[in-house]
Amino acid sequence: MRRRPVALRTVSESREVGETIGYQLRRLRRLRGLTQEALADRANVSRDLVAKLEQGRRHTARIMSLASLARALDVELSALVRSATPAQW
Repeated sequence: MRRRPVALRTVSESREVGETIGYQLRRLRRLRGLTQEALADRANVSRDLVAKLEQGRRHTARIMSLASLARALDVELSALVRSATPAQW
């Protein structure tokens, strides 16, 4: 059986995804009227993680942390990682 090649993300693609996660996280958190601390408590993650993702100082997180954040926001995980820009909203 022949394996398919795995597409690796470039640094710029990875950074774009991280910025999207941070943007979506902030947008959804604000729509729900939550503070960073309240969201972190609901998701059982650190407030520091939420803040760094939103500020773009962190571009990645464990999939379990992202899934917990999505559940705390009552959205699918895909809602955090979809490509979006402020102009689309």
